[in-house]
Amino acid sequence: FMLDQAAHQQARLSYKKASQLVNKRPGHLAAQGLQDACLVAMVEEPPGAPAAPAPTHCIEVVSVSGLDGSFQTVYRVPIPSICTALNFCYKSTTCLLCSCAEGLQLVFNLYNSETSCAYDNPGVRSCSISTDMSMICSAEGNFFKVYKVPSPSASAT
Repeated sequence: FMLDQAAHQQARLSYKKASQLVNKRPGHLAAQGLQDACLVAMVEEPPGAPAAPAPTHCIEVVSVSGLDGSFQTVYRVPIPSICTALNFCYKSTTCLLCSCAEGLQLVFNLYNSETSCAYDNPGVRSCSISTDMSMICSAEGNFFKVYKVPSPSASAT
């Protein structure tokens, strides 16, 4: 495997610019590529213990330019409790799956401000959504479940 030195140098320069992105402690990250940029969704880890309550929980979605490393926040989505998993939906830059500590599974359509909400058990360790965004799969203990994503509701904000 031979690495092109110019590409390697450019990648290092891009990395340095992107590393100045935000002064936060992300607990969970998700990324989705665009043509000349990348969307990064993050949820900040609450201060102190991971289970410590935080006054506000929020998913922040930032667009990072692949050309010059510049960035800007494009979405801020409040969530009701601590996030335990965060994923962009398959090939989507506007849909996110968020799993919360008490078992709440949220599917956000950022573009339309719609949210689908499903209830699972507390302690879900992993979750994923089908490519057509109609089914959620979650794992906990020594088993997994598959269930339908409920119809979305429009956000009140």
